[in-house]
Amino acid sequence: MAGVLIHDGRRIGHRSWTVSAVDQGFAAGAVLTPFSTPRISQPRHPNAREVADDVRSVGGEVLFDVMTHARQLPTTNKTDFYDEWELWGNSGRGLATPAMRLEHVERVFRYQGSLGVPLLTPTLALTSPTSPEANHVLETASLARGLDAGAWQSLAGTHSFWASGPELDAFVGTLAGLRAPAWVLTLTNLVVTDGVPDFGNSEAHLGFVRTVHSLSLRSRVIIAHADYMGLPAVAAGADTVGSGWDRGQRFFDPLSFRFDSNPGPRIPASGLDP
Repeated sequence: MAGVLIHDGRRIGHRSWTVSAVDQGFAAGAVLTPFSTPRISQPRHPNAREVADDVRSVGGEVLFDVMTHARQLPTTNKTDFYDEWELWGNSGRGLATPAMRLEHVERVFRYQGSLGVPLLTPTLALTSPTSPEANHVLETASLARGLDAGAWQSLAGTHSFWASGPELDAFVGTLAGLRAPAWVLTLTNLVVTDGVPDFGNSEAHLGFVRTVHSLSLRSRVIIAHADYMGLPAVAAGADTVGSGWDRGQRFFDPLSFRFDSNPGPRIPASGLDP
């Protein structure tokens, strides 16, 4: 196992904490996103190039995940940093048409190339492997491989997606045929109650680790926002898990990508800006 990648966050001092964790051997690197790390430096928020260089200076691995699966959530409105990156072309935001997919993937790969990080294909948070969105994800993954055969791939889904049994396995089998060198998998939560994700759907968790095992037979597998699924996923063949000190780093929380319309006092681990 390569270790733990610390997910991006907006806490002041995030960069120094991450670098220190990597330098001391507690973490293997970091996952940056356009939601938390700006393209252009702002007070107390260094740009992605500076953060990536600092993490690499102590031997850390760096990924830049544009998190299209978070941007396309209907509740997402925390786009002040995100919009600076200009990740969408004239065809609009989404992966529903060939033009949208090409414009988005090309822009994503261009930024990732400039940062010196692996090319990581964007994806959507799927609710079913037989939905139109699932086909858009497959087309996007195929496009990315056509642009660069060494591109890493992403797969994200809700509990219903991971619990879909044979349909999930068939979809994952098609994706595995892309022979990507690495996969980044995410179990996306639609709702987080009292700071705790839903653990009631055992079929979803079984489907998730089954997918990890299947993909790990020929590819590296990284679990983003791993939370309690980290250890089962490692046992199933995952190489690396993503985590952090805030809830929005430990598990996929849709509120991490939303400005609160009624902000009030919060504890530091709320997953939102302190």
